[in-house]
Amino acid sequence: MNLEIATAIEPSLLFLLPILYAIGEMIKRTPIKNWMIPFILWGASVFIVTVYLFSQEISVQNIFVGFIQGTILAMTTVGGNQFYKQATEKRIEDENGGPGGYDDYYDDYYNHH
Repeated sequence: MNLEIATAIEPSLLFLLPILYAIGEMIKRTPIKNWMIPFILWGASVFIVTVYLFSQEISVQNIFVGFIQGTILAMTTVGGNQFYKQATEKRIEDENGGPGGYDDYYDDYYNHH
């Protein structure tokens, strides 16, 4: 496996992006707290990538590459999900003045002081 900075994600591993996204969506429907989802996806991604790489060749380099590629894939999945949410749901919330928007901060501050 030739890892170059220009390719960032090994093309043979791109199949994991929708799988990780689906895992994250399934976890959201459980009692697990949302803040834990990125960590679970990170661990799952590193594990899956390392197993995939070991199926080709067991080596110390594949442990390192599995960790790096798993991290990139998990963070791409989480970042893509957040980008989508910010561009859709949060934008609509901001246009409507909340919740958690600029207007709510000042309303809460001035109504409680």
